[in-house]
Amino acid sequence: MDRQAFEDRFLAAVDAAVSGATGVLKPKRVTIELHGRGYGGVAMAVDRAAKILYLGPETFYRIIDLGLLDANEDEAKVFVRASGHAPGPWSATWDPNGSGPFKQLGRREDVQSAGRPE
Repeated sequence: MDRQAFEDRFLAAVDAAVSGATGVLKPKRVTIELHGRGYGGVAMAVDRAAKILYLGPETFYRIIDLGLLDANEDEAKVFVRASGHAPGPWSATWDPNGSGPFKQLGRREDVQSAGRPE
């Protein structure tokens, strides 16, 4: 999978995290809070996070958790965490026949129960 295809899938997963948890709310801006693989909750733009998470055409993080932390009409903050598993082929990701590595956690409460540091 090339970088653009991965970035498109990541953007779709981020949109699903926001819309799935908020319903109809469409914030003007989305910020990623990136965890894992050397990032301890660093806030960044969606495109920067996508570039960091893309490992190459044949290698992917096995699980990339996503969950909505906060949202209003101006901004949504999405928790994103690359798993500590050894990266591998697409076939070894969370859902190789569907969302690939992208695993939806839901809202803030679900993210916290999945181990987001406070």
